Amino acid sequence: MKKNIIISILLVLVLCLCNGKAYSMVSVPKIDELTYLIIKNPDAQTMALASGAVDMLGDLTRPSDIELLSKHKNLKMSVAPMSHAFFLLFNNKKTPLNDKAIRQAISIVIPRSSIVRLIFSGYSMPLTSYLPPTSPWAVSQTGEAASSAKAEEIMKKAGYSKTLLGKWQDKNKRTLLKIEILSPTASVAPTTEEIAKDIADTLTAFGFDAYVTPIDFSTMISRLDRRDYTASVLAWSMGRNPDSLYNFYHSECDTKGGYNMTSVSSKELDNVLKKLRTAKDKEEATLYSKKAQEILCDLRPMVPIYSRMSVSCVSDKWKNIFSTKKTSAVNSYTYLFAEPKVHKKGEKKVLRTILAEEPRNLNPFVASSAYDWEILGLLYESLISSDPYTMEDIPWLASSWKLTTDKKQNTTTITFVIDTSVRFSDGSNLTAQDVASTFEFLKKNKVPRFYDSVKDIAKISVISNNKIAIILNGISYWYLDKVGGMFVMPKKIIDSVKNWQTWKPTFSQLVGTGPFVIGKYKPGEFITMKKNPHYTRTKFPVKKEDLR
Repeated sequence: MKKNIIISILLVLVLCLCNGKAYSMVSVPKIDELTYLIIKNPDAQTMALASGAVDMLGDLTRPSDIELLSKHKNLKMSVAPMSHAFFLLFNNKKTPLNDKAIRQAISIVIPRSSIVRLIFSGYSMPLTSYLPPTSPWAVSQTGEAASSAKAEEIMKKAGYSKTLLGKWQDKNKRTLLKIEILSPTASVAPTTEEIAKDIADTLTAFGFDAYVTPIDFSTMISRLDRRDYTASVLAWSMGRNPDSLYNFYHSECDTKGGYNMTSVSSKELDNVLKKLRTAKDKEEATLYSKKAQEILCDLRPMVPIYSRMSVSCVSDKWKNIFSTKKTSAVNSYTYLFAEPKVHKKGEKKVLRTILAEEPRNLNPFVASSAYDWEILGLLYESLISSDPYTMEDIPWLASSWKLTTDKKQNTTTITFVIDTSVRFSDGSNLTAQDVASTFEFLKKNKVPRFYDSVKDIAKISVISNNKIAIILNGISYWYLDKVGGMFVMPKKIIDSVKNWQTWKPTFSQLVGTGPFVIGKYKPGEFITMKKNPHYTRTKFPVKKEDLR
């Protein structure tokens, strides 16, 4: 998995070095335990926060909940943009959505603006690009207003016509097949199912036979992974870089469990995405990023619908809550710094929040949902991270790095100096060999979620206990982010994995360098994350004014 994909799910869950005044801590996390109550129903989530059963609630989407909680005297609200992108996915290999004209017509007929306005009351924005609006690389290519007339023109030009009952038929007078739209259930994601139904109603009114099938979220993801679907609604939290487009739309990523869930396949797009992926500098990256998005606008493998704001609510019983104009209050920085305003000596400090869905899989090699990585992301860290203010690369498990290129050999070498003062949660020290073993395992086994980040590695040389050189075939502007953004596991755990696909790790095998370890997990009820006693970081340059 590329750094710019995983960063929003994994790396945002580690504390970054930031510009600003030094803020010293004796130890972090300041809490002893982070408890996730598994509450799927949004009404129950809101009630839990209002009643004090939990201390914070993030990911608020329903305007009624936001308005209600904002008036609560003991709660504090925060709002910030986020790298969120919600799409209507098409199975590009399944009739009738294997026809580009139909995908284009559907894209044009969907009223993004009215959907966002009616459902979110201003807490989201219509999405008009294939990258989230927070990305500096996003190119708005799909911003045309909804137009049934234009959509009909596209359909008729492609040879389709309507029956007397107003249903679209092909040139052989055969009515088009029904379009099933998969969606999470309303009990888990009410706004998502509502949007799916609005889309189905719009398509039906236009002349398609569309309907929504609400199903368990884990089941839905499994069907998407198998490409066993016609259409579906799904959201991602995406990173800042456009090379994520390679993962989502290159034909070689159309594998079971791969990110090309739409099975889009275009030689022209593949060629441009490859050039984007191997761009040698920012100028090339900009050129091919723009071209890729222009091709996607023509192909319409999926329809961008909206990008929402991050809205969080926290009890005023807590202090050192991290938030900025770019980050709302429920985040891993808060998990690290938060403390109760009043605390009795000897009393355990427990911060309680909500997980809106059951984790589907805690095997990091196959875990794919945001709910999985909400947990796993607190266990694992990577060589580099991102400054939350500037989004620039900063040292993390690696204290420094050097990147060199050899144009004659067409190779890139990245030499990392590993911070061996870092310890894993079992007390063992991080070494260069742990990094090498993790990367070699992912490449050897071609683990779909991560293979794109490691497949170009030609050789890994462990120079010493704290230095490693990684040689990659080719020269790419993105290589540092790809390699540096990978999570790292201990060599002894990697060596114990016999089958990465079926591995069911015990909690004692989920060993990382992150600030927490898993304590208890009672399916359907809760997951507790205990403070990692071996977490070594004690000083962070952060802005004090952003800890409230």
